Amino acid sequence: MFPYSANVIEPIMLFDELIRIGQGDVAAYKKIREGAWNWFVKYPLQNNVWVGYFEDVQGSYENMNQVIPLEFARYALLHPEKDPQWREHAQKLIEWIKTTPNWPKYIVHGATVTTEQGNGKDFCCNQPNQCCDSHSARLAAVEALFYAKTGDASYKEAAYRTYNWVTYFQGLPGGAHAPYSTQWWWTDEFSDGPRRMMDAFWAVPEWAPADESHLLGSLSAVTKIAYAANSVTYSTFDPESTDVLRLDFTPESVTAGGKALTSRHDLSGEGYTFDGKTRVLRIHHTSSRNIDIQGRGGTTPPLYVTFDDPHQPAGTVLNGEYPSGVLDWADAQWQIGVPAGKFGTFNLILKNPEAGSAEFRFAAPRIFLGFDVSNNGSAEATITLRSDSAREQRFTIRPGELRRIRTSWRDPTTHVQFQIQNARHLRFDNLAYAHP
Repeated sequence: MFPYSANVIEPIMLFDELIRIGQGDVAAYKKIREGAWNWFVKYPLQNNVWVGYFEDVQGSYENMNQVIPLEFARYALLHPEKDPQWREHAQKLIEWIKTTPNWPKYIVHGATVTTEQGNGKDFCCNQPNQCCDSHSARLAAVEALFYAKTGDASYKEAAYRTYNWVTYFQGLPGGAHAPYSTQWWWTDEFSDGPRRMMDAFWAVPEWAPADESHLLGSLSAVTKIAYAANSVTYSTFDPESTDVLRLDFTPESVTAGGKALTSRHDLSGEGYTFDGKTRVLRIHHTSSRNIDIQGRGGTTPPLYVTFDDPHQPAGTVLNGEYPSGVLDWADAQWQIGVPAGKFGTFNLILKNPEAGSAEFRFAAPRIFLGFDVSNNGSAEATITLRSDSAREQRFTIRPGELRRIRTSWRDPTTHVQFQIQNARHLRFDNLAYAHP
């Protein structure tokens, strides 16, 4: 490895957490942390020599990367108490990433597409629409969090446009399911990129789905969570945390460890704020890690069959119950398909695509809500859905289309039948259902 590395912020983050929870040799950690922080402030934050991150690249003082400065900016924005100059540092680093000549940057419909590293002469990555989604998402995440912290709307707009560009990449490229393929890296598609897209909803909760309830972000690790109609119940690792949710219902009670929290104008003390227009709920709790939210006006959240859990080998012909107690697959009509096309995970295909029809049954009456479908062929396909308790519905899937189908059915059923034309290139995933 190269003798110099600016990547000390993530070890600092580790020391901060170990010191906070009192684990290990805290006195030694404090001393090491202080030395690392002083060095970081004196050198990389002043001279912008952001090198020494990627282990697969020959070390060089010229070859800069954007990961270290942006991960530091994110940490400072989420924990401003760690850096008295958090605003100045975060803004400076965002602008450096967007203007440095060390690697190419492209403006695509207002989105800033940025690669990961370079020396101004040689670049590791390709042109736009061939790479860079996770690194662009990292930039957008820091801009969104900067907006959330400062209210500067120009950073919100910049983040929004770049996130839009990133959505065309996450989990969609046909080769992405093969690690280290010729164009996309596995971690970019399924780890680094998506987790930085999650920051978008934490920073700007109104971007999250309006018709579902979601816990969008927390300053503490979330250890468990349960969603139900008009209800969200969850636990955090720490008794003290600030959490952000967007709900599809209006909360009537918010409790921490059974203690009622009060509605406030701000979160300077324990309590919560709720915006009735956006349905954004912000909670600051200090007395318990167990939070319960109850309200009215929402819907029952869907449950999903994903064909990844419980795991079955690709090619498995479904016959009998899977998952146990949920669905019954009769007559070996369906099988589990490999990740392909626009599905980066296991999915569902017809065992005989020429059959034209197939069905499944619920083990007990359930409301069938729909599914995701991908048409990887060059011709339209049609799907007609029938059940024993709801009206027939017909859908057309265009060539190359990835679509989320929702039935609008409200009554429970035990039997769902698919009538399909041109099924050879169709793949299904995320069968959604609800308890009556």
